[in-house]
Amino acid sequence: MINARRWQFLSTCLVVLILLSPATLVADDYAKARSLLLDAKNRVDRLSDYTLNLTSQERVGGTLLPEATMFVKFKRPFSVYIKTLTGKQKDREIIYVKGKNNDKMIVSNVSIFGGLTARIPPDSIWAKKESRHTISEAGLPNTMGRMVSILEKEDKAAACRPTVTYLGEGYRSSKKVISVRIENSSYAPKTEITLDVATLFPVSITSYDADGSLLESYNYRDIKTNVGLTDADFDPASPAYHF
Repeated sequence: MINARRWQFLSTCLVVLILLSPATLVADDYAKARSLLLDAKNRVDRLSDYTLNLTSQERVGGTLLPEATMFVKFKRPFSVYIKTLTGKQKDREIIYVKGKNNDKMIVSNVSIFGGLTARIPPDSIWAKKESRHTISEAGLPNTMGRMVSILEKEDKAAACRPTVTYLGEGYRSSKKVISVRIENSSYAPKTEITLDVATLFPVSITSYDADGSLLESYNYRDIKTNVGLTDADFDPASPAYHF
């Protein structure tokens, strides 16, 4: 009877050890992170419009550009207004409405055009010198879609999966947040994603290169959703703008 009990105890311990093995924990982190990011994407996909403040810094062509804060308006299906609030391009405004204006951005205060307003293709050389992502990739749905794709497109081949660490909940400036870290992906050597627990909207997304140097950093504040934006909010002729 004693030997049988000991055997049962040892068997139970063995099962627990197997369940808590690194491989199992890694798989669990991967599943939790994937589920979290999918939920976050679904949340932003349901928004009809929003406004927010975005502070970003990017490395483009090996050069770390200065940090800048922008006020952003977004309306479905794809209308974007951006006004730069700080930094070298302060007060510059951009409007892009997919399929309109010959599918070009309308950009005020363009230095290469003597500070005049210009119509510029989103994938132009000028635009690519300004950011790691074109304006056609802008918006919370696209941003969260990119984060999901880091896991989705490598999901079929487990050997190619990035390393995922589910960092759990914490606080950021008194706001309850939840974070994940994705390493060795095709997107970046390391990406950290922090979401607001209450809304699952992004609080920050930061990526680093293999040396730990910053590739891109995005911090989101004052997100206001379904505020009733209209086509007038994306009309360069609006008296509120300075195109």
